[in-house]
Amino acid sequence: MTTRRTVTSLALAPAALALVLAGCSAAPAETSSDAAGDYLACAVSGAGGWNDKSFNEQVLAGLEQAEAELGVEVLPFESRTSDDFVPGLESLIDQGCDLVFSVGFDANEAVNAAAAANPGIDFVTVDGFAIDDTLPNLKPVAYDMVQSAFLGGYVAAAHSTTHTVATFGAVHNAAITDFMTGYANGAAFWADETGTPTTVLGWDPETKEGVFVGGFEDQIAAKNIAATQLDQGADVLFPVAGPLFAAVGAAIADTGTDAVFLGVDSDVAVTSPDYAPSVLVSVEKRMTDAVVAIIAEAAAGDFSSEAYLGDLDNGGTGLSAFHDFEESVSPELRDRLAQIAADIISGDIDPRA
Repeated sequence: MTTRRTVTSLALAPAALALVLAGCSAAPAETSSDAAGDYLACAVSGAGGWNDKSFNEQVLAGLEQAEAELGVEVLPFESRTSDDFVPGLESLIDQGCDLVFSVGFDANEAVNAAAAANPGIDFVTVDGFAIDDTLPNLKPVAYDMVQSAFLGGYVAAAHSTTHTVATFGAVHNAAITDFMTGYANGAAFWADETGTPTTVLGWDPETKEGVFVGGFEDQIAAKNIAATQLDQGADVLFPVAGPLFAAVGAAIADTGTDAVFLGVDSDVAVTSPDYAPSVLVSVEKRMTDAVVAIIAEAAAGDFSSEAYLGDLDNGGTGLSAFHDFEESVSPELRDRLAQIAADIISGDIDPRA
């Protein structure tokens, strides 16, 4: 079995629409090695490329894990900007892909169009949705990040000594602001429980107004935002902006304070260990396992267009380990987090409220 090479190219402006998903995928199906060897699973990265230490890298890891464990061939296409989505999809279609993942909400319009025009190929939109939910060859994959971000906000407020925490996003989109809403509401929940007034900078869940970089690439702008929030007294920051967590780490280093930040999507203390001393915890969007499961099902002939929604209940999202902060997180706080998670799953706590 030979791995296909990574390809790169270039074309489309994204659509900004609401994220509407429900349901979950079935357990991975078994595949024969002969059938798997003839199966080509492909993916188009979101803007910023595969090595973003965030959601793109997780999808690529899923592709590589499927190659190793299932024996399928894989072909990743790397986008640098949103202009690359359409030619990337066209390139993969032309090279005979059986299954194509598209990563990121900003590629959603392109992958929907590709699925409609190519009924013989299966497509998956990660962080996207089906514009036409009757398409049998398009599977949406999304995550209820409000849930785990609520836990992150609770931890942030509990850790803060200034009683001021902050967040900012890459762009104003539901896939981003869900994190920010959960974080803000979790911090407010801790404040209500303890009777300790706590300020959340960068996002207001009621007005839907907040602070945004304008994209995933501008490290300078992200660092300026983080520096401003630190100057305003925040000592726990939550950058919902993929690789721009590096800018927050740099801003914290410049202050010489004990401020920390929360990682997003991946376990940042593991993927970027240089930042581990400043990473309190990460709010994980666990894409790798979902990618492997979907490829296994599709290679076995069991592709389903039913939407997958990762949440606390099915383990699709959650908090990472505390790593460098294991000793500073009390058993009582851990127990409370476990109970809050259970209450979110049962519906006793609404993390959006």
